[in-house]
Amino acid sequence: MGAVALFIGSAFVFLAWFAARNRLKPETSRKAAHIAVGLCAVSFGWLFDDTAPVAVLCAGGLAFAMAVRYVPALHRTFGSIVHGVSRRSYGDACIPIAVPIVHGSAMPEREFYVIPILVLTLADAAAALVGKRHGRWAYRTDEGTKTLEGSAALAIVTAIVVFGCLQFWGYEWTRGASISVLVAILVMLAEAVSWRGLDNLILPLGTLALLRIYTDMPEAMIRWRVVFAVCLLILAVVWHRKAGLIGAAGIASVFTVYACWAIGGIAWSMPPLLILLALPFLGARHIEARSEDLGVGVVFSMASVPLGWLFLHGSVLIESTFLPFLASWFGVLGLVWIIRRNRDRSLGQCDGMLTSKILVVAILITAVSWEFTDFSSNPLGSILILVASFCVASLCESLAGLGQRGTRGDVRWALRATMVLITSCFGLLSSVTLGGEV
Repeated sequence: MGAVALFIGSAFVFLAWFAARNRLKPETSRKAAHIAVGLCAVSFGWLFDDTAPVAVLCAGGLAFAMAVRYVPALHRTFGSIVHGVSRRSYGDACIPIAVPIVHGSAMPEREFYVIPILVLTLADAAAALVGKRHGRWAYRTDEGTKTLEGSAALAIVTAIVVFGCLQFWGYEWTRGASISVLVAILVMLAEAVSWRGLDNLILPLGTLALLRIYTDMPEAMIRWRVVFAVCLLILAVVWHRKAGLIGAAGIASVFTVYACWAIGGIAWSMPPLLILLALPFLGARHIEARSEDLGVGVVFSMASVPLGWLFLHGSVLIESTFLPFLASWFGVLGLVWIIRRNRDRSLGQCDGMLTSKILVVAILITAVSWEFTDFSSNPLGSILILVASFCVASLCESLAGLGQRGTRGDVRWALRATMVLITSCFGLLSSVTLGGEV
């Protein structure tokens, strides 16, 4: 363990000297440090069967990262390596957090540790370097821009890493190819919507989760998921401008749809998919002219509550969460209605058909959900709960007036997520008192 710590320390000293001597660009020196630390972390899969020494080393690495960030003397010496870029990033802290979590969750199945850390090390670095040097086609995110070339490089390197490692560990090549393509697409989507260096946490944990799910899944089902993921990716590219979503917000939307479908099934994917498809007809282009209201933050703030109920479905505490899930999407629809109406009024462009359009979407969501699931033993009571969720969310948004008061973006997102959470509790009440089941 001491030898590993000495090697990492020596690598940072060498990189600091080399970067100063050769005047390396900040992104280049940062990714060189990223690759050096990542490859060292990959060796933990063979060096340590127990997670305890890994946790100790990573705790030391986290302490060093914080010291470089906040201690002036260390920041002057090593800050150019990890903090040389202008944007705000927590990536230096995410890596030592992610490594012991992946190690503890994966071992003794070594491939489930090595593959996620290699994806983090090589694919993420490839995306950054290719995007910086060869990026021509840019798309907007909440903190700036990313490039299609960088995202494609990440997907290609991820597919190569996953396929090569699965072959090394004896998986059939057809199965390995299907898994590698699917993981590459989903990891690319996850990286596209991450910000402030959180991809250093999301990529390894997401890759581990996907490998756990898909290595035991029948190959035919994996192929169907590949087809569905590709279709959603095309939808994100074609539809996001029509829906008024900026750049990566379209990817965040289809990522939400895929998560609902992959975890819950088709009934769970219908509400977010129908709302996404309806946005152009609801005038979503005009939902609050500020770009932060059309970005990744607004999508995840509204989708976080439904996704939470999806993950809780079938848990020990709650047998069925479909009605809270559905009620939360009705809350989202209520927010969209008021935001759109207020924005139209401020622009002097009132749409007399807006309420009717919202009603049609609500009826479609209810009908499709009813078609795929017998979601309650008391249909009338459940419909009343959904109507109440829509009305309460609309009322909360009207009273809060977040769009008119100039509330800061992250505060506005948190308040709207809270509104959706409150409305979803009506569905939870219905599940408990009315015996709703999926």
